[in-house]
Amino acid sequence: MCTLSWYSDKSGYHVFFNRDEQRSRQAARPPEVVKHDDCKVVMPVDPVGRGSWLAANDFGLTIALINYYQGTVDKSKTAEQLRSRGEIVKKLSNCESLDEFTQRLRLLTLGDYAPFTLVCFDTSSMALDENTIETLSDEKKAKHVKAYRWDGRSFQEISSAASPLISSGFELEKVSANRAQHFAEQIGLNDDVCGVSIHRQLHGSHLPDKSAYSICMHRDDAKTVSFSHVQVSKDHTIFEYTDGSPCESKKVHVVRLDRQSNNSSNLGQKSAVA
Repeated sequence: MCTLSWYSDKSGYHVFFNRDEQRSRQAARPPEVVKHDDCKVVMPVDPVGRGSWLAANDFGLTIALINYYQGTVDKSKTAEQLRSRGEIVKKLSNCESLDEFTQRLRLLTLGDYAPFTLVCFDTSSMALDENTIETLSDEKKAKHVKAYRWDGRSFQEISSAASPLISSGFELEKVSANRAQHFAEQIGLNDDVCGVSIHRQLHGSHLPDKSAYSICMHRDDAKTVSFSHVQVSKDHTIFEYTDGSPCESKKVHVVRLDRQSNNSSNLGQKSAVA
């Protein structure tokens, strides 16, 4: 139960993520900077699986994972025998490029995990210019975004992956149709209207009402428990994390990570605003 959206321009890319979970699930730890070999990574941490659903590093790479509830789970394994999907994000969070990410992902024993969709973003193929927000062509966008799905039986690249991607274990078709409709209505087919404010507004919206179908999701047993916005440019990565439903919470954590190519000794700068 999640909504992932993104857009890119010549200054870099933005990733937006609503994490939907059971109300009874233990709250995640806000994003923190950790050292992973020679790479610095910023990510929130799920205390249950000890992994994450979203991570960004100082190479300019961002990895996002959403569950694929419509897949097939290996019935020969108990829930305890399956490994946390968030572990995959943590394992691959120090990749330097999309190519390395793809190669290492293909080496994993995916049968150890329940079905998932994994999306990776990078700036290595982008000619970045901080002075312009001109949007990129579809061809250039495709070069810095890779999406893969493990459905429990087969592993494949999603060549046509487009924003938004939606996950739900409850009435997926209706949930997806409603959320995608409101993205289309607000953003349309014209990339010129894409922007941070529009995406943030959508991720906190209750169209057509505050329910299981809205992007900011609310059910008796589950809700949107956090909202993340990752901004990556040629110089830095900024991870902004709203701890709680974006329509309600004002507890925001912001982590800035300088790009390794510009300052390999960066230790990350962390701040929290309540």
